[in-house]
Amino acid sequence: MEKPVLLTVSEVSRLLRIQRAKVYLLIETGALDGTKVGGDWRIRTDSIEKLIGELPLSVFNSGEKKAA
Repeated sequence: MEKPVLLTVSEVSRLLRIQRAKVYLLIETGALDGTKVGGDWRIRTDSIEKLIGELPLSVFNSGEKKAA
């Protein structure tokens, strides 16, 4: 599995353990690179990594079930 290029505001909120309003503030101030797709914001994974450092791939597959 590869890292996703874009994340939703909710995904970033859970990942950074901050409220959604703070994610919007980080986009507004330019700390995160956000793009509006339709009516929803998407945040580039690489801009999160610039902010906090490289994200391990395990962060993105934590919700997947492993085959037995």
